[in-house]
Amino acid sequence: MVGAFEIRSAKGGSLRGGVEVYGAGAGASGGRHEGYTSSDGDLRACQRGHGYAPPEDCESLLQIELLPVPPAEVVAAGTCPVDMAFVEVGEARGFCLDTHEVTVRDYARCAADHTCSEAPASVDWPGISEDEHARYDELCNTDRSNRRSHPVNCVTWDQAASYCRAQGKRLPQVREWKWAARGGEQNRTYPWGEDLPGPSHVNACGKECAKQFGAREQAFEAADGNRGTAPVGSYRDGVGRWGLLDMSGNVLEWTDHPIHSSGTLQVMGGSALSGAPEALESAASEYVQPSTRRFDLGFRCAADPRVDEGKGRRRKR
Repeated sequence: MVGAFEIRSAKGGSLRGGVEVYGAGAGASGGRHEGYTSSDGDLRACQRGHGYAPPEDCESLLQIELLPVPPAEVVAAGTCPVDMAFVEVGEARGFCLDTHEVTVRDYARCAADHTCSEAPASVDWPGISEDEHARYDELCNTDRSNRRSHPVNCVTWDQAASYCRAQGKRLPQVREWKWAARGGEQNRTYPWGEDLPGPSHVNACGKECAKQFGAREQAFEAADGNRGTAPVGSYRDGVGRWGLLDMSGNVLEWTDHPIHSSGTLQVMGGSALSGAPEALESAASEYVQPSTRRFDLGFRCAADPRVDEGKGRRRKR
């Protein structure tokens, strides 16, 4: 649902605003309503006014106008590109989201025709030690033949955004990413539901990670089979709504998020280094510099669905 409002004083000043609410049913009809109220305590004097002209007996009046917005256009089924899921968003138009993270193979194909820049073979990770830098460099997947089904990692925000544009897509907005990870109105704690993360749900910091990196926290005691990234879609018990894979763990994911005043961007989803269950929740996020390159940071793309006339279906009212 999308709503808008305008607050206007009797002396001509005004304030406008709007709100977007995912998952709320707004209905298809609405009317224009205007009225007056008072901030000086003399509400009865204001109520003596008729019509839309300000009553003369009150002061500090506000005129409130509710402006209806037409319902979302018809959205057709099957309008997302191959390997993308259509994510429903209540009464509003939904969006398409890659079912899995962009892989090394996908990215290498784009780099081969010079549409995308090469994925770096090293990290650029502020705050880590030289020893950590050396260990993490080895986990950059680049175009290694044995990791082509792993998520591409060690790429900057610009590289991720450029790849998505080259495919006719875009990076998902934070609100879109969270909505998809939570299963929409189901509001799941984790993409798969309410069960605590286990080695069959997610590639997170388990036994291998703790041994390799000396992690102080482990998401679970057992081994999950990987010390770095895993091939996309490896953890079938962790599949989210709409068939979305790896929305938690494996790699954090870049989003199309406004740059914070600190110069950072919001990344979502937890990663292979996440050692606490809360770091793997659907709403979990971190803030990083756009130029950051981390082995536990990748991305997936989003897109707006095509609308084919005559083949659409309206949302249930």
